[in-house]
Amino acid sequence: PPTPPANVTAESDGALFLVRWDPSTDEFAPQSLIRYDVYVNGELRAVVVGNTTAEVENEYGVTHVITVVAVDTADNESAPGTITVGS
Repeated sequence: PPTPPANVTAESDGALFLVRWDPSTDEFAPQSLIRYDVYVNGELRAVVVGNTTAEVENEYGVTHVITVVAVDTADNESAPGTITVGS
């Protein structure tokens, strides 16, 4: 599987969080083909390929656990990279 996404951060602009992370690496898939699944409180909110940023909704007054999982071209999943943020 790919390496876990590291250094996950989330900045709020009010209605959205801009989530960023360091790219994962994989023995076979190039970084441009690694998919990232972004979950908020366990619910899939964004899927990006070859990119290390995503925008997800921010619900006010709620603590958010944002999790990023890297997936290679063989559907192997990394360990999650996680951050907990309040709004």
